[in-house]
Amino acid sequence: MNTQQHTPGPWVSHFTEDGWEVIKDEKQVFGRMIICGEIEQGEDGGMADAKLIAGAPHMIEALIKINEMCADMGKVENGKLNSGLIAQITIAAINKATK
Repeated sequence: MNTQQHTPGPWVSHFTEDGWEVIKDEKQVFGRMIICGEIEQGEDGGMADAKLIAGAPHMIEALIKINEMCADMGKVENGKLNSGLIAQITIAAINKATK
């Protein structure tokens, strides 16, 4: 099912003199890969948008896992999906995009 064609994550957001930007997290000072730059919209100067963009790779991974869990009947416990695990996956994706 993995047909991702985007730049692989993780992506991180950080503030620069030109506004918020999202980069591929490679712990590099020079030669960093900018995913999206100069994000300045909104009351917070673009911070929320930058975090949402940076969370995109994690969110797609979470959705793929949830889809696999729902499709894979082998992960059903006592006739029910493991809702606790589904909640953990979705909360992690939400937190990555909003915190």
